[in-house]
Amino acid sequence: MKKFLRPIYNNPNVIKLRNLFGIKPVLFKELTESYAGSDLFIWRTDGNFSTIFRASDIAYTYYQKNSKLKLLFFDANGEFVKEVEVPFTQEVIDFKIDQNFLGLEGYGSFLAFNLIDEITGFSQITNRCYVGYSLGKDDPSFVHGNVISKYISQDKKEADINLSNKFFEHSINTQYLIQKDFSLLDRSELFFTNPLEKEITIDANKNLLTIMPMETVKISVNECELIKVKSNFGFPRPIVFSYKESFFDVHHA
Repeated sequence: MKKFLRPIYNNPNVIKLRNLFGIKPVLFKELTESYAGSDLFIWRTDGNFSTIFRASDIAYTYYQKNSKLKLLFFDANGEFVKEVEVPFTQEVIDFKIDQNFLGLEGYGSFLAFNLIDEITGFSQITNRCYVGYSLGKDDPSFVHGNVISKYISQDKKEADINLSNKFFEHSINTQYLIQKDFSLLDRSELFFTNPLEKEITIDANKNLLTIMPMETVKISVNECELIKVKSNFGFPRPIVFSYKESFFDVHHA
């Protein structure tokens, strides 16, 4: 019986109804094509920050295929800034993002796709690699990818850069407590991004935010013990920067 019902239960139209009524909702699309996917990473060049993206040659490690890293950058409003392609000259490469490179002081988001040079079969690559944040001349503090976001089809000779291709397919309300005592710190900053094609809402300890597609929003918190996050997006966890005297740390919520 389960074998008979599963195709019906997982039909795209049925999934939309399940998500609408909260019946075992589905967060992610099930993709059967070849693709290159990416998290929606955060970059910072504000306040003497610089950003390091540390990427692994996933295509060669798992599929023995040559590839290049394609980076797409967006400002805090979600507007496209620039793109760049970086060849993989070794197993792991570091790419520095600072004011000289972007021509911007501030913060925003970026996507990173491992694009295979020659399509010779089925492959699925999702880049969830590490981003480091350096304050001044200090060594960077690293955190891995936070919110899986977009994908590019790789079943053709030239990859189709279509940013309407997203992993999330849902409309779900969620809430959670960040497992950290923020009262022990001097201050903290929470960075939220929106990987969907519609606006989302965030309520973080009564800080009410409306975030447009691809937009990045920062809020500062002080003298609070716990932070509760509510949203109509099923995966709204922020990147958290915390400061204590001359030290800072970055991590997921």
